[in-house]
Parts: sequence; structure tokens; C-alpha cells
Amino acid sequence: SALKIYGTQRPRCLDRKTPDRVYFVSHSLAMQFNAPTLMNKLESWFTFHGRLPRAGYLWRLGLLGLTCIAFGKLGAAAIGEVGAGLAALMFLWLAASLTARRLHDISRSAAMMSVLLLPIVGPIWLALLVLRIGVDGRNRYGDDPSLRHGYFAVDIAR
Repeated sequence: SALKIYGTQRPRCLDRKTPDRVYFVSHSLAMQFNAPTLMNKLESWFTFHGRLPRAGYLWRLGLLGLTCIAFGKLGAAAIGEVGAGLAALMFLWLAASLTARRLHDISRSAAMMSVLLLPIVGPIWLALLVLRIGVDGRNRYGDDPSLRHGYFAVDIAR
């Protein structure tokens, strides 16, 4: 069973057997947390496969930038330039992952990131590419991420 309890009291809501859920208990408050969903969310930051809509790309890139700035300053204060360098490498990997998935949304290969090697023109062209509207429907990189399949579907046959 994947049921884990942290804390001293067992709330009544944990009496049921739910092997796919993890409960965190603190000061007799239980918060239900779906562990497989968290792993999918974390994996989506590291993978180069699939598609990412424009709005998701922009907010994730902003959040990533702020997080890496904070960890860079923390790493620099703790272990010097090596810590800041590790934060920079983390930023480069995750930004490349997000940008590859954004390029997939407009039906471009992740190899288009190599245009960054061109001085001045490369970064501007890549910025214009990732700000384009994604392709409607399915493409060779996967389903349209902006569509919500089964969203607010009502089964009237019941």
C-alpha cells in the first residue's frame, strides 16, 4: 500500500484504503495529494517530448527564471561560483526542454534551437517562432495541448 502518514494523529478520512493516494498530516489536518499526478507534472518540466501552448510556455519560463535566479544566488552564497553555475545549467536544460515542446506546438523540430548560434538574428527569430500561435489539432508531436478532451462532459444517458 502506498499510504503514508506523517504526524501523530490519524484523521477519520484516512480509515478508507486508497493505495493511489498519499496523505500528508500536519496538526491533525489531512490534505489529499495524488502522487502520480505530481510525478507527471514534474516530468513535464524535464521532457523534450510533446507540445506546450504559448501561455503555458511563457508562465513556465518566467517561473523558471525566477526560481533559477533564487537558486543561483543561494548556490553562490553557499558554495561560490560552482553553485551559481549549477543553477545556470539547470536553467539551460529546463529552458531547452520548454522551448523544444513549444517548437513542437508550431510543428517545428527542436533542432530549430540551433538558430540561437547565429548572432543577433538567431535569438530574435527564435523568439518570433515561439510566440506564434500553435497548430490546431494533432500534429506529428502529439495532440493539441489547448484542447480539453472530455472537459465538462455530461453523461445524460444515466
